[in-house]
Amino acid sequence: MRYLSFFSVLVCLLTLTACYEDPKDVTLHHQGQYKGQADNLPPAEQRTAQLAARFKMVQADR
Repeated sequence: MRYLSFFSVLVCLLTLTACYEDPKDVTLHHQGQYKGQADNLPPAEQRTAQLAARFKMVQADR
């Protein structure tokens, strides 16, 4: 019985150490600052026309 309790405490300690995260690895972001690359989207009018054409292709058979 003594070995079982020792083993269970040891297992709990080992599983808790697996969850440790070094605070240096955390990346902090500031609100409203996007640091990624700009999206290459077409103008809004062209997107609207493309979406309307796609919608007509899908809904035409119904």
